[in-house]
Amino acid sequence: MQELVPQIAIDDAEDATRRARFPAGSAIEFADLELDSRVDALDRLREAEPISWVPALGGWLVTSHALARELLSRRDEFTVWAEPNLVRASLGVMMLSTDGDEHARQRRPFEEPFGVRPVRARFAEPVKRRVDAMVGELAPRGGCELVEEFAAPFAIGVAGDILGLSLDDVARVQEFYEAFAGAMVYDGDPEPQRRADAARTELDAILLAEVERSRARPDNSITSAVANDPARGLSDEEIVAQLRVILFGAIETVESTLANAVLLLLTNPEALELVRAEPGLMGNAIEEGMRLIPPVAFIERWTAEPCELGDVELGAGEFLGVSTVAANRDPAVFPDPARFDVRRGNARHHLTLSHGHHHCLGFRQLVPGHELQSVLIARFLRIGYRVVDEHLDSVAFQFVDHIDDVRVTQVGNVFLERQSENVDLGILDRITDVDHLLDGLLDNELSHVVVNATAGEDYLWMVAEHLGLVRKVIGVHPDAVTTD
Repeated sequence: MQELVPQIAIDDAEDATRRARFPAGSAIEFADLELDSRVDALDRLREAEPISWVPALGGWLVTSHALARELLSRRDEFTVWAEPNLVRASLGVMMLSTDGDEHARQRRPFEEPFGVRPVRARFAEPVKRRVDAMVGELAPRGGCELVEEFAAPFAIGVAGDILGLSLDDVARVQEFYEAFAGAMVYDGDPEPQRRADAARTELDAILLAEVERSRARPDNSITSAVANDPARGLSDEEIVAQLRVILFGAIETVESTLANAVLLLLTNPEALELVRAEPGLMGNAIEEGMRLIPPVAFIERWTAEPCELGDVELGAGEFLGVSTVAANRDPAVFPDPARFDVRRGNARHHLTLSHGHHHCLGFRQLVPGHELQSVLIARFLRIGYRVVDEHLDSVAFQFVDHIDDVRVTQVGNVFLERQSENVDLGILDRITDVDHLLDGLLDNELSHVVVNATAGEDYLWMVAEHLGLVRKVIGVHPDAVTTD
């Protein structure tokens, strides 16, 4: 394995030169990077200096979409394999904290099991059952807390289903990852790292036992697929290291995405009405929520060798941060970027899940696919909740990472209560025989579809329209699912 890239320290004269050349970046305060209420400072910085020297960060900050995408694409010149990388210190050596051949060796065994078809074939039914159970539990209640009672339990449960892990103790799992996240703050305090080391030791023991169980009693899970195939080339300890970071990414990304999408829809009545009228927009609403409130708010790189980015010459060992918050609000790519627009045609072009070889592994398959996320959110909203209290920890910039470049923006303490009348999104509660339709859609064989409403299956036309693999939905047939 190659030696870690050391981060260079610049002298006072060079710092003064950079401050003079980049006055907008020099004026940035750390609070501008942390607080959602000060995101306008990033907008102004992007307009003036799309790559800038930011002393408050101790490095370079990239805020334009084009430069961010370019940086993340250049794998030879920009690396995560660097001494100051606290993600590695917190979560250990795994696919997220390595590059080159070593990154490929650790990531490759999980790529095939995380493919769209394998995930759907293995886990569509278990996830449907989890959706049914969660909505059934929440529907009779008078209220719920959006993250702790909806998004987090679902995210942890689905991650366990797909990876084949026993994650029933939601609070315990959250404690592990809070410890990991706490150690990714660059403030010099050694105590968070001690807590992360202890959490990693405890979690590794749990995961190693799960790997051994999956080998003794093979099942349909991704862990079993990797553990029972020696050709994949990972030791048990290496499998555990990948599971550790995949769990972090899966839980935090799904949790934040679900919570943010629900919150944005409940607080934007016009967008909610559009989704009610056109349920096929729900998938795009999820992408738009990821763009506007990214679970991935910050991505780090170091220069592996001297190079240029934009009009800036960089030496080896320079630290660069990508603000996905700023890149996702770049008006050159996203017109009227502060608006939550569920019809935005290029919402998926956000950089929330990174870009290039560290692009987030498996997120869009994890639920699996946006079609079931869409159904879950729609059915949750159909309960008729409204926001009654918000105490948001919305942070635009955190050194909190999960799988392959994920920075977590938490949304917490959003309290919902049920309205006197249900909100009807035009999607009924039952989730039944969808396999035939999805197979046809994914094979791109169908040009039109007529779906059955009598068995509660009118959600199928939302799925078909969302996937964009049929030209139009003809209508709802009263008796049976048919295609032409």
